[in-house]
Amino acid sequence: MEETEKQAAWEGEFYRDMVTYRFIDLSASALEAAFENDDGLADKYADWMNGLDEKAEGGEEPKPVMLSEFEPDDGSDVRVYAVPNQGEFFVLFKTEDFETSVSLSYDAERMDIGVARIAKFAGDTSAALAWAEAFKAMLDDMLVSQMQGGEEDEEE
Repeated sequence: MEETEKQAAWEGEFYRDMVTYRFIDLSASALEAAFENDDGLADKYADWMNGLDEKAEGGEEPKPVMLSEFEPDDGSDVRVYAVPNQGEFFVLFKTEDFETSVSLSYDAERMDIGVARIAKFAGDTSAALAWAEAFKAMLDDMLVSQMQGGEEDEEE
């Protein structure tokens, strides 16, 4: 199959759009959860970003660094990486049924995605969509329990 035919087939697939939007949203949620779960992560990220200029001056090529990893009970793996450009991130989702990665530019102050794209997708789109729903619910539950835990701390 020619490259243009492959692209046309991918563009015409209904589930492609669903996967794209779902995983871009899920990537932003995973990024927010990573920073919410680790109080010192924002400082670590800032220190890493500040150190990039020194590495570049020393002739080192800056490489992405993993900020956080989620390992849901189902054997899947989600990793959040910082890319050596301010506010740019990469999120990898991997299960037995699919693998996808999303690159995004994210403004933490505004909690807003600037640009995002699916960098790679391979596998079963239906399984990916079902898994994404379950993972999003897990992230939401985790954030709610953290907020409730914070409220309990304030009451004490």
